[in-house]
Amino acid sequence: MSYPLGTIVSISADLAVVSVDGMPACARCAEGRGCGAGLFGQGRAARLVDARIPDGLGVAVGDPVRLSVPPSELLAASLLAYGAPLAGLVLGALASVAVPQSAGDSAAILLALLGLVSGFAIGRWRLRRVACPRRFRPVVERSA
Repeated sequence: MSYPLGTIVSISADLAVVSVDGMPACARCAEGRGCGAGLFGQGRAARLVDARIPDGLGVAVGDPVRLSVPPSELLAASLLAYGAPLAGLVLGALASVAVPQSAGDSAAILLALLGLVSGFAIGRWRLRRVACPRRFRPVVERSA
């Protein structure tokens, strides 16, 4: 896993605003041989990210740092963003078994789409809760 590098722009309490370059995610993407995720970051200017500062790290404005998210938190965020809609889609498709065959395939498609939209809504609702953005906030580490 690659960690984005950036520079601290400002510090307040236990949070830092870090300017992160909009470069490709990994060396393979930079060479054009990666998965394609680097295409989303091309041509973008630096962006500002709020990140937590661990106690005793002792960083200052202008210091180069890297940002990380614990793997367990990254997995939890991925499950909310992708797993909830996928589960809704599957459950909606399974619910179509209860629909009479006279309704046809359109009812099955409609239920699957309804499940997908419901999954997106549930994931979005969970991600917008007050504690959620703090939980998935990146952590500042010293740049190697």
